[in-house]
Amino acid sequence: MEHLSEIQIAAFVDNKLTKDERNNLIKHILECEKCYNDILETFLLLGKKPDIGFSELDDKIKKKALSFGANNGDSINKSKSAFGNYKISISFALALIIVFTVVILNVDTSKKEKQFRDNNTSKYVNIISPNEGDIIENENVSFSWDKIDSALLYRVRIYEESGNVLFDTSINKNNIKVPIKIKVKENEKYFWDVQANFSNGNVITSKLNVFTTK
Repeated sequence: MEHLSEIQIAAFVDNKLTKDERNNLIKHILECEKCYNDILETFLLLGKKPDIGFSELDDKIKKKALSFGANNGDSINKSKSAFGNYKISISFALALIIVFTVVILNVDTSKKEKQFRDNNTSKYVNIISPNEGDIIENENVSFSWDKIDSALLYRVRIYEESGNVLFDTSINKNNIKVPIKIKVKENEKYFWDVQANFSNGNVITSKLNVFTTK
């Protein structure tokens, strides 16, 4: 079995798989260190408590989760603010095992690129606008990127500087205007990316871009 894709990881953590599908992925995760690390990183970046209902893997995750928190004090903050609903919205009952959740503070663009970029590809979706550091009108928040003919869908995400997801949707065209109900504040910094999904399961993600509004 090949390494899990971002879509498979999201479905797994969001508990959207059938019992058989979930069990098959658990077997793979137990044997694949990379996918195990990807699953764990997703839990921790979301500030969620990893409890997937499989004791052998749960115990392994618990030990590494505690180690992760102890060894990364300079880059993370033990806080009750989750990393937003990036990809998924879930609730795990493991309060006695992990008494803190994780939030990324002082967002660094290069680090966030690594977090959200598909590890299985060296290509990016090319952003048209807004591009790095652009200042855009608060009432005209629209985005565009180069069209990829073979892509089925594009997933567009906007993040607050804290890392919380402000907007997440999938469309089949290469531009979008953010609905008026999505509130962006003046002079605030935001990040956004776009992910191209293909019929064979491949994913290509843009670089993470920063913009502010006026």
